[in-house]
Amino acid sequence: TPEIVKHGETGILYEALNIEELKNSILWALENRDAIAKMGLEAARYANKHFTMREHAQNISALYNQILKEKKMDRPIFSIIVPVYKVEKYLGTCLNSITRQTFTNYEVILVDDGSPDDCPKICEEFKKHEARCKVIHQRNKGLSGARNAGLKIARGEYIYFLDSDDTISDDLLINLYKTFETYKVDIVGFDANVFEEGKTYCLSTGGFTGQIEKGIDIAKKKTPLSTVPLYSYRKSFLYKHALSFLENIYYEDVLFTAQVFLKNPEVYYLGKPYYFYNKREESITTSYVRSK
Repeated sequence: TPEIVKHGETGILYEALNIEELKNSILWALENRDAIAKMGLEAARYANKHFTMREHAQNISALYNQILKEKKMDRPIFSIIVPVYKVEKYLGTCLNSITRQTFTNYEVILVDDGSPDDCPKICEEFKKHEARCKVIHQRNKGLSGARNAGLKIARGEYIYFLDSDDTISDDLLINLYKTFETYKVDIVGFDANVFEEGKTYCLSTGGFTGQIEKGIDIAKKKTPLSTVPLYSYRKSFLYKHALSFLENIYYEDVLFTAQVFLKNPEVYYLGKPYYFYNKREESITTSYVRSK
């Protein structure tokens, strides 16, 4: 039951009253794996003692597998986290680039970071027409605080942080998915086309090598590019190492990227521009810096 999981550390257990209660228990367990890992010895002994009948165990196993399958189908592959602050002129274009993705198994988490313009309304309007969207409204905490808020509720297997005044290529997610699934890496990096004062140039995260690289080896060769939207991360890697953005500092991307690569992730670079970076004085990053 849910009580077995919740009180597992102290060994306090209660028997399930019916199949629905047991189902709720399993659903709770799937959403709270950390709590499961801490189950106490007394709870484990109790479970071993009371759930030894083969038929009963098979029934529970079958129910668990059924629920797990349903949860996997329901769970998005990608969580796209979009901090929103003073970007009302560009937010719509950014969101359109997400909905144009050829890979559609994703969720969008819009974090309205106390934006004083019409961004909160734009977020809510987008949510009305997009079932995969969640909106968080919070007092202003800065870019780091907004990204952290999205990361806390992200359900996807892979995390992608998108700045709300930039756009992404229609085939970004499908290429990220293929790369993650093929190479089983922790991070996938790619390039950006930068538009600045009528000029266009390429910003590269590392260059295509055709092989998996280790984070520390990359750092030894050169400082990894610290532009967070040019990477996608395996969520389990971020969670395992308790990686998040330090709040109330300038240039948080630099510190975050250094911390990530020093954990020695396996990295694969695509070496193609899938991100379109509009470099302006009033960009979201600049707006955050000026608001501090």
